[in-house]
Amino acid sequence: MTRLPQVCARRCKWSLRRLCLALAVVIPLSLPSVAAAAGFEFKAPLSVDDPKLDLVMRDLAERMLPVYEESDPEHYLENVSALQLVAGSYAAAAESRKQLSERMRAEHGPRLSRAAVYDLYARAKTAQREDRSSFDVAFNKTFRDDVPKLEDSAAYTLLNWLTIAPLGYKLALQKALDRQRPKTSVNDAEAIRLLWTYLSYAVYRDMSSLVGPLASEDDRRRFQFDDEVTLKAPNGDSLTVVVVRPRSGAALPALLEYSLRGATSYAKECASQGYIGVMAYARGAAGAKRFVPFQFDGKAAGTVINWIAAQPWSDGQVGMFGTAYSGFSAWAAAKYRPAALKAIATFAPTAPGIDFPMQGRIFHNSAFRWALAVSDPSAKVSTTFDTVPSEERRWKLLDEKWYRSGKAYRELGRISRTPNFLFIRWLNHPSYDRYWQNMIPSKKEFAAIDIPTLTITGYYAASEPGGLYYFNQHTKYNAAADATLVIGPYDDSRLTGNISGLHGLRIDPVAEVDLRDLRYGWFNSIFKGGARPPIVQQGGVNIQIAESDQWTHAASIDDIATSSRRLYLAAEHEDGGYRLSPERSLHAKPITQKMNLKERSDFGWRPNANFAAKVPEVHNGLVFASRPFAESADVAGALSGELDIVTNKMDLDITMTLYERTQQGDYILLTSPGHGFRASYAHDRTHRRLIQAGPRQRIHFVSDRLLGRRVKAGSRLVLVLGLNKRADQEVNYGSDTDVSAASSADEATGPVSVQWLNDSYIEIPIHR
Repeated sequence: MTRLPQVCARRCKWSLRRLCLALAVVIPLSLPSVAAAAGFEFKAPLSVDDPKLDLVMRDLAERMLPVYEESDPEHYLENVSALQLVAGSYAAAAESRKQLSERMRAEHGPRLSRAAVYDLYARAKTAQREDRSSFDVAFNKTFRDDVPKLEDSAAYTLLNWLTIAPLGYKLALQKALDRQRPKTSVNDAEAIRLLWTYLSYAVYRDMSSLVGPLASEDDRRRFQFDDEVTLKAPNGDSLTVVVVRPRSGAALPALLEYSLRGATSYAKECASQGYIGVMAYARGAAGAKRFVPFQFDGKAAGTVINWIAAQPWSDGQVGMFGTAYSGFSAWAAAKYRPAALKAIATFAPTAPGIDFPMQGRIFHNSAFRWALAVSDPSAKVSTTFDTVPSEERRWKLLDEKWYRSGKAYRELGRISRTPNFLFIRWLNHPSYDRYWQNMIPSKKEFAAIDIPTLTITGYYAASEPGGLYYFNQHTKYNAAADATLVIGPYDDSRLTGNISGLHGLRIDPVAEVDLRDLRYGWFNSIFKGGARPPIVQQGGVNIQIAESDQWTHAASIDDIATSSRRLYLAAEHEDGGYRLSPERSLHAKPITQKMNLKERSDFGWRPNANFAAKVPEVHNGLVFASRPFAESADVAGALSGELDIVTNKMDLDITMTLYERTQQGDYILLTSPGHGFRASYAHDRTHRRLIQAGPRQRIHFVSDRLLGRRVKAGSRLVLVLGLNKRADQEVNYGSDTDVSAASSADEATGPVSVQWLNDSYIEIPIHR
């Protein structure tokens, strides 16, 4: 799925995402209930490549096996099978895993889990010993005996797990050995964790060279891979279409992703779910001299939809799906209402001019890089620059060079010595004008969209504002819209990959939803007459309020919050900062903040990647804290409020980041990023209205992101209110000129000065 560059470290190609999977999701972490006091003598090898590694780990497993205890039967079988595999007791391991599988099937039903990888490995190792053959021969035989028996969807999932590269596991094991090396012993818990880390690496190391040919063989048996087809878009661009079909040969509904680059992974996934999988992408992104994203994709996608409907393998129905850019493409196609398009389902779809290439009307440097990558192949820019250390360094150096120079934002191309026609075109449209509006449905076009739509997004997803914009506009202008929104504590990685962990946050069990399965369940309800998945049966808004461990339903985004709690900015001190007070302060003393726009010693600053930390991010900001909550409250909905200010500038870029500060002193980020906006557009994104330098004035704001967290009794809400100035975003000098054309040389009125007056407040949305 094509993704935009704001979060390229997480929005990466399928193969790179699976490296993240290898680091994060497959290693079971069930630990023994009682840790041995003395533990086991153990000296960690220096390196994963040490020839003695296997023997050292086998010795540890053999010593631990006779004394290992665990009260939970499933955890016991899971862990003892790992000990048996590492110790070389393969038949015993296979039997343990068989018992574990039977218990899990009885409790959870016949659901495929990642345990299937270890089941297959245990059976192959057992066959190797019994047949006195090589592992290659035994694994090939076991694979061919077992995998063809699976249904297409289960086989697709298992093959994705099996084809994960071993590099991630190798890195994880090396880190584990490095942590252990200063010690001379391990306790039970440490030993189990270390042995699982080793086993996961050993499994993928042994299988990695064997799985590819077997997976291809299985794919050919299940699916028909058609030759690529080239179509002509209305604007003359060439479109490449890839089709993957189930071998049944029946005419079926098609699921289409229209993207910027070619891949067959998701087309094959659609085929495994009983659909015709179609991937269409603009050939321009693959090698043309110039390619313009966004502007022509809606009509181009319509060309593909009409072509699909005319094919003998099509039943005339098409659904579109996608993430970020390909999610935008689905909405862009719906704008023109092609007859065969019957439904769209998107993950955090990008809305050009709303959340990209700017957010809150503030342009981001990542848009410069992405524009070069997709529009100008001669620039030789990788779309995955944030996942390659050398590329990441290259662009960080450019950010810093521009920032320290004080030159106008438009000079990024000159400074990088890489002209960027597309980025300049975007900078020429800082308002949400006709240029942007023509790319996605208008009010009348939203009103005419009469097909079911599903939008899935998260509080930490880069394109969350885009998804909320589409949902809001569709339901606002079409009262009968069959529109469903699913939102929870997800970032971009979790939306498409179900990667464990959320940058330091715990996720409620009820939120551990396979969102891609949810999407297919929703498509099945439309194309196959199935029931809608439980989460979306009620339509409207389906929100998972973190720490509530339940899904909540509302008719609209405005209906999520049933009340609000107003908190004023007060000059009185509270919890190491200023106070967020439920009453307007009687003291009229303002809080004065100053910032030197020419000062650039902070060129290396970037926000912390974790969503939970011991200190908040206070870069160019002031901290305001509420009193501890007397009882827990579900903070859910959009943050809003009004800022009462006096400033010496005609414009400001303002940031607002909200945390829960727990009684234990942890700061939990409620959205990422926070709400950042340009004051001159706070009232209307389509027209810039400058603020006044000198007199007192009010700025009303409503966040384009949603909050959703149960704030516990004893916790505080902490607001970091700041002025935006950083090396990877446009700098606003506060003049009445085009922000992108201004430089530090134009900054004549001195440092920014803002007085935050005591009538300023934020409105906290509360769901009851």
